[in-house]
Amino acid sequence: MNKSELLNLIARMRIYEDGYISNQTTGWKAKQEADKLSDRNLLPILYEIVDENEGKDKQKQFFRCYCYYIIGQITKKAFEYRDAVYVFKRLKDENKNHDALGSVIDIIYFWWQRDANIFVPKEIDITPLIEIATTKRGGIKYRAIEALGNCPTKESREVLRSFLTQEDEKKHKEEIRSANIALQRNGEPEDIPYLERFLKSRMPNSKITAQYAIKFIKERNNLQ
Repeated sequence: MNKSELLNLIARMRIYEDGYISNQTTGWKAKQEADKLSDRNLLPILYEIVDENEGKDKQKQFFRCYCYYIIGQITKKAFEYRDAVYVFKRLKDENKNHDALGSVIDIIYFWWQRDANIFVPKEIDITPLIEIATTKRGGIKYRAIEALGNCPTKESREVLRSFLTQEDEKKHKEEIRSANIALQRNGEPEDIPYLERFLKSRMPNSKITAQYAIKFIKERNNLQ
């Protein structure tokens, strides 16, 4: 696939005709094509397309979103260290671009973590993700918090524990739920006391996610 063919695929991914069954739309079919891509030689072309569509303009952001979608699909099948370097750089570059930023986070959280069980290499500077998790609001913030679970470092876990020490559980319930979910993946035995606080919570999401986090931590560490 060359650059022209990639641009054509991205253009088709953006098409959703009214009145069609969802899995019969041009966009859905194009995404199915994108899901099958695995050639790492396409990555430099995708990076070039991203660079050519920089900016806050909504249409350019959406164009980059589809590029990030394809990047996620390719890298989850043939991951290399340099992929993480690129993605974390893009987190920093897209910090003020809400839609595009969400798509970069999705590479870490959905494609690498959920689909492929790929952890971010410990040597990667995760500061851009921490900044998003601690300064943004709404869905972006919660996805970033959960994506920290894919970063197996002490620094990541310290940030996650900071969410669990907030006194007003009701006010911060979504942050707590997301941090619990993240610790299900990268938590260590020393994190269990922070999670135990929520075992008697009256908020089901806090309680259940804490229970699962403790369960998975104990299983990983062969604890009773």
